Amino acid sequence: MTLHANAPLVVAKDKGGLLRYYYAGDPIAYLSPEDEERLLDDGLVVDVEDVLVAPESEPVVLTQSADGEVARPKQTADKEDWVAYAIARGIPEAEAKAMTKPQLIAAVTTE
Repeated sequence: MTLHANAPLVVAKDKGGLLRYYYAGDPIAYLSPEDEERLLDDGLVVDVEDVLVAPESEPVVLTQSADGEVARPKQTADKEDWVAYAIARGIPEAEAKAMTKPQLIAAVTTE
């Protein structure tokens, strides 16, 4: 079992009884059985062997209106949706991918 801190800060005793500080993502070499059970149950630490890896994202599919116009993504859409929309609106792919989401929104809404 490989445990990592899942909370911003996890405080636990090491084998010698000293308090150790672990930050989100830090590997935890030792936890007492009691601490391990409690911290796992509370979601403060995770067993990285049990964590599922997210599948590769599906390609972005843009919706088109009846007249062939690509529909504008919602404000809350992922950056990838906005990149695809910007490309459809004529912004070069490399330039669109380099922009932040707010920059993309501004670029395609001020045209």
